[in-house]
Amino acid sequence: MTGDFLKGRNIGFIGTGNMGQAIIRALVNTNKIPAERIFATNRTQGKLQKLVEQMGIRALINNEELLEHCDVVIISVKPQDFISGIEPISSAFGLNHTVISLMAGVSLRTLKKAMPNVRNLIRAMPNTAALINKSVVGFCLAESAKGMEGVAEDLLSALGTVVQVEEGEEFEALTGFMFKWYWIRIRIDDLLAGMARRAWLRSGNCESNDCEYLFRSLSFGRSGARNSTAGTTKQSGF
Repeated sequence: MTGDFLKGRNIGFIGTGNMGQAIIRALVNTNKIPAERIFATNRTQGKLQKLVEQMGIRALINNEELLEHCDVVIISVKPQDFISGIEPISSAFGLNHTVISLMAGVSLRTLKKAMPNVRNLIRAMPNTAALINKSVVGFCLAESAKGMEGVAEDLLSALGTVVQVEEGEEFEALTGFMFKWYWIRIRIDDLLAGMARRAWLRSGNCESNDCEYLFRSLSFGRSGARNSTAGTTKQSGF
């Protein structure tokens, strides 16, 4: 149950923060889901409208409308906004919905309590490398969602490598390791790029401005990832 399940279904995003945007861009750019079948809501309309113009997805006015249009719903809001955003529409979630939560620290038990009618509940945690589609994505399933492993893997694979784990210590250990490894990799890349830059400048084989351009291009947006995820890493204790 992978491609056949997603075929023809609408995907909805409640919240289009950094991680939500990363998934939308990955799904569209890899042609996994056509842009016209991706719907989204967001508290900040300006940010949502910009995403609509860039990616061609469809913006909706409220979450109730999104639930009417979409079979698969990805919740990408801040954990502290979950109850106030989902509780008023909890009864609108039904057996037909597959819900994937990207919220850090919100357990499957809490999700089930807030959305009791949903059987297919999936909790996923991409790391910040999802912004460049090089993530390791950990996910776990509610008991009632057994059999949906392939769907989760198919949908999340656009972000990188997908790993299924059990919720609890295993899930927290994986996500904690992913955050640490990502920042270690950034530090190593920075050190190597700096060493190469100094060696090349000393060799006299290129002009200073040319070297600056080259090594800035090697950063592949890492500085942007740092800035956009500063709050995430702080919250996670790294």
